[in-house]
Amino acid sequence: WEPHCEQLLDRLLQHPKGSPLYTAFPPRTGSSKSLRQLYGDLVEEKMDFDTITEQLKGHKYGAPKDFNRDVWLVLNNAKVYYSSDELKREKESAGMVELADVLLRDFEEDYGNTQPNFFSSAEASRTATSVFPCDPPLELPRQRQRLGPKGFPR
Repeated sequence: WEPHCEQLLDRLLQHPKGSPLYTAFPPRTGSSKSLRQLYGDLVEEKMDFDTITEQLKGHKYGAPKDFNRDVWLVLNNAKVYYSSDELKREKESAGMVELADVLLRDFEEDYGNTQPNFFSSAEASRTATSVFPCDPPLELPRQRQRLGPKGFPR
């Protein structure tokens, strides 16, 4: 299943609209201290695509759902960060939240369509309900920002 997850990650990272999010989130060393501090204040469990890539290549994921959880976490963290009151005034923020939504939707579609390739048919019938469809993971950390009725930032 790992080669299939690598393909999914590659497709996500090569998404034609994804570049602004990959280069700007999370705030890196070159960003202002206040942006990095805001990210630290808003996001309890940090995750980024570089870490996902390293963990995937290092065979650190126990199952596809662990990989899915981390991708979902990055995109959800981006939504929390860019929809914060401090950044709502920035014109790029709304676009970043929408971009995270598009990437999440496209990833979930790709991930769900890949399901037959992850397991043998016997394993798929036994495990598919716990992995698919690609719903947000059940054990995500609570974010410090108030979340709306669907679990996303207001």
